[in-house]
Amino acid sequence: MPTERYMVGSGVLTDKERKNVTILDIIRRQGPLAKTEISKISGFNIVTVSNYVDGYIANGLVVERGYDVSSGGRKPLLVELNAEASYVVGVGLTIFHEIAAVCNLRGEVIHEIKRERSLKIDASLVESMLEITNDALSGCGIAREKMKKIAIALPAIIDPRAQTTRWQSALGTQDIFINISLPDIFEDKLGMPTIVENDADAALFGERWFGLRQDITDLLYMYSGVACGIIINGQIYHGATGAAGELGIFNPDEGTPKKWEE
Repeated sequence: MPTERYMVGSGVLTDKERKNVTILDIIRRQGPLAKTEISKISGFNIVTVSNYVDGYIANGLVVERGYDVSSGGRKPLLVELNAEASYVVGVGLTIFHEIAAVCNLRGEVIHEIKRERSLKIDASLVESMLEITNDALSGCGIAREKMKKIAIALPAIIDPRAQTTRWQSALGTQDIFINISLPDIFEDKLGMPTIVENDADAALFGERWFGLRQDITDLLYMYSGVACGIIINGQIYHGATGAAGELGIFNPDEGTPKKWEE
């Protein structure tokens, strides 16, 4: 069945990006595969598939794994994902802990650190997240040049256009606005590209990427009692200010959200 739509994070993919991610993920999920099989699954012509696969091989993302059985003529070459080509570090918060995990391209955890976290939402929490991320990078035993990205999931409303993070506080207290760009802080301190996502949306992305059938393009994913992730037409839906899916609890006495700045 051709894969006509594909979700990657929050952006709308160009045609080139869609083909790139679709072909690579087919190899990840079903490899080792021959190029002809990838063409049938994706719906893309064999020339397109060959061009992308050859590019993956040149960049080390895909490796050749022998030959398939032939029904006549030349045996087709099989390819599969090279899970150790590069790595990412995921950083997240639970109610009581902060976690940093280094993963390969299959999403397998190579190294993980878990610590108790501060319940305060201020500069010290960001410093602590920077520290645990750096410790995970230093302690995983993987060369820094193979680490490609930091991905942060927070129980907060992320507005990428305004570059703000709205941290929802306990019931009856004021919300907190972090009016600085967290990706900029992490990229400046750790020297790696960084993305920040709402934790419900990040969980939804992981469920979609590793669990659900790829032909499911519309989904409501309940993550907690006050938040859910939304997929519409194959893309995560954030809403105008990043608050889509945040059910929340209305409190008329809450007052104006307070702000924290670096």
